[in-house]
Amino acid sequence: MLRAVLLAALACLLMTALPYPAAAADRDCAGFADQAAAQAWLRAHPGDPDRLDGDADGVACVISPR
Repeated sequence: MLRAVLLAALACLLMTALPYPAAAADRDCAGFADQAAAQAWLRAHPGDPDRLDGDADGVACVISPR
């Protein structure tokens, strides 16, 4: 019984030490070589989970003029 409790406690500790997959995969514009690479990523990941298209015009990583 003690062995099972210790194994469960160890498993909990290991799970909290691992990074959350979504956070590890989060990308931003600075992480791409150029706008074309960011655009390809945006097309490959519908719904813009990385928020590369701030103005929702379908174009990634472009700062609109003021």
